[in-house]
Amino acid sequence: MDGVSFPLLLELASRVGLPGVLMVIWWMSDRAHARHMEEIRRMYERNVRLVEAYEALCRSQQTLAQDLKDVIMLNTQSNTHLADAIAHNQFCPMVRREQGSRI
Repeated sequence: MDGVSFPLLLELASRVGLPGVLMVIWWMSDRAHARHMEEIRRMYERNVRLVEAYEALCRSQQTLAQDLKDVIMLNTQSNTHLADAIAHNQFCPMVRREQGSRI
């Protein structure tokens, strides 16, 4: 109990009696409880900061995922356009002549 020895408690009991000793013990216990509650309050404050940092990280990950999705969609569109161009061979003059003569 915060540096209070048994002989000190006996001397205190002889001077102020048992109610005085109980008051001192209660006061010391209350101080310890207050310190413990302060530690718990600091722990919750740190947890709040941790959750806020995690939420910010999640938001940045969401924007990164959206940007990546947009890039993938653009690449898919480009590859589809290239596949169509290759399949129809619109850029080869020889094929255009042959198709024009057959039509």
